Amino acid sequence: QFCSFLRNEGLEVLKLNRDKKWQQRFLTFTKEITWLSNDQETFGPGDRGHCPQGILWLKKFNAKTKEHSVSNIGKQGKGGMFLSHLSHTSIVPSVSENYALSKKQKQGKFHDSIPVTLRSDFDGTSRTVIFRCLDMDAARLLCRGCNAIIEVLKMDAIAKDRAVKKIGLAQNRIVAAELGLTASQMRQINVSTVTDKTKSFLTEPPTPPLKRTPDGFWEL
Repeated sequence: QFCSFLRNEGLEVLKLNRDKKWQQRFLTFTKEITWLSNDQETFGPGDRGHCPQGILWLKKFNAKTKEHSVSNIGKQGKGGMFLSHLSHTSIVPSVSENYALSKKQKQGKFHDSIPVTLRSDFDGTSRTVIFRCLDMDAARLLCRGCNAIIEVLKMDAIAKDRAVKKIGLAQNRIVAAELGLTASQMRQINVSTVTDKTKSFLTEPPTPPLKRTPDGFWEL
């Protein structure tokens, strides 16, 4: 419901720009989606779920098509944020003291607005984007919705990693059968990286070690 609301209606906010000024923006989600794992152990039975790839902050919300692309996100993060990079969302009342509204904004509909931060962590770089929602209800909606998406994506990553490991185990069993290895031998070898050269090394008799003769030469 949260994703549908933002995609169809948009959420009007103020965003703090690089000059520490508040600008009107509309939050929505990208039309592009990420398919979640169909692991029933994680998400239960039913149709396979999905979530948007990114959250956008737009100058204008297209209420007709209600479709906005991930291409709106610039290389430096301008215009939006990938949800896979989003790490936390929270209400931060202290922002009001540090970044005041303009006189006109204080007299407008955002006079009782609630500051919210969206934090991203990716490739060793952290970033915080600050918004002001119209009221506490809108702020809680944004925080709870985004934090729920964060948890779902974490569960999805774990489920997909578990699926990869299951595939690896299945492949290991096939290789073990081909090589005639026991379970004990398999635990000592990372079979997922076994090459044809390694297979031949495992199956061919070892080469006897070289010996040095009394006069200092190697014995072939």
